[in-house]
Amino acid sequence: MFAGLDRLKGVPTRVDCGTSDPFAPMVRRLRARLRPAGAMSGGCHDGAFWQPHLPDQLVFLGGHLRRE
Repeated sequence: MFAGLDRLKGVPTRVDCGTSDPFAPMVRRLRARLRPAGAMSGGCHDGAFWQPHLPDQLVFLGGHLRRE
């Protein structure tokens, strides 16, 4: 994934991750290189983490949808 990060240049991205998530170490590296919207915050990779983040994620997605 890191080898292809240049392909995301100019593409709106959001990366949220819980600090107790098993993916957290790699997500920290990804966020440092990509500088996406979103954040690292307390929690893990479960519904209790994702459910409160959903409204912000939907606003992000909605703000980047285009009408053709």
